[in-house]
Amino acid sequence: MSETTFCQNCGSQSISGTAFCSNCGRAIPQPQLQSAPKIGPTLSAQSRSFPTLRKNRNLIILLIAILVLTGALVQSYTQNAVLQSQNANLQSRLTLLQNEANYYYAQSQTYQNQDGQMISQVLSLQAQNTYLSTQVQQLNLQTARPTLTEWGCSGSCQMSGGNTWPMDSAGARIGGVPDTFTYSPAYRATVSVGIFYLTLDQYVQFANCSNNANAPARISCVTGTYYDVPQTTYLVHFSSVYACTPGATSCQFFSYDFHLAEGCASYLAVFFSTQTGTINPDQSITYNPASAGTGACS
Repeated sequence: MSETTFCQNCGSQSISGTAFCSNCGRAIPQPQLQSAPKIGPTLSAQSRSFPTLRKNRNLIILLIAILVLTGALVQSYTQNAVLQSQNANLQSRLTLLQNEANYYYAQSQTYQNQDGQMISQVLSLQAQNTYLSTQVQQLNLQTARPTLTEWGCSGSCQMSGGNTWPMDSAGARIGGVPDTFTYSPAYRATVSVGIFYLTLDQYVQFANCSNNANAPARISCVTGTYYDVPQTTYLVHFSSVYACTPGATSCQFFSYDFHLAEGCASYLAVFFSTQTGTINPDQSITYNPASAGTGACS
């Protein structure tokens, strides 16, 4: 039995299976035949695609992991390169700072050495200044109070064989004590030698004494106080002087060296011995004028 179809263009009725409309000539769409259902188990398209999708997903995951790992490696390499560059910069700065520190340390050592040298120079200059100040003081003192030598040659010659003088048991050697000077005798002798300090008047009494066996005997004729340096074979400067009175059992210490001529031009020094021998004098006088008359002149 045939089925009736209608033209979708003009609506005319046509017999089923007719390809074109008899009225308008348009093609009539034909219904598709349904296929008979298949009997037995079959796999659907979705079920057939699961293994493929699983493989694709694993591949995608692997690719993503590779990309992530590659990115991490690239990032790590980049960071490592940056760190290496920073480390190189830090090493360069550290080397520079170390060089600067070494330079400043060397400079510090140089300054310390220079400072030590300056301190040493200052101490040396201070020592020189002290020495020169002492020399100036001595020169000023020497200028104000010069020390001179007398009796024979000067300096070391006085105690040498070139300045040897004979002494006898009865005689004496007499010399003037210069006024305004401190009288400082010294000598070395082969026999004991002593000194009497007498005024001019006392010396007249001493020289004219009838008891003239020797100087100690003649001193008994002197009146008033005279001054004595005890007999010795070796006398040094700054020796002891004693004040004596004829007939007294002892003499009293008076001074070191003889100062009574510093303000009086009236004294003689009598060097005497009671034996025959020689004397090497080391005689010095120091200018030291007194502000007033001294001794027999006071």
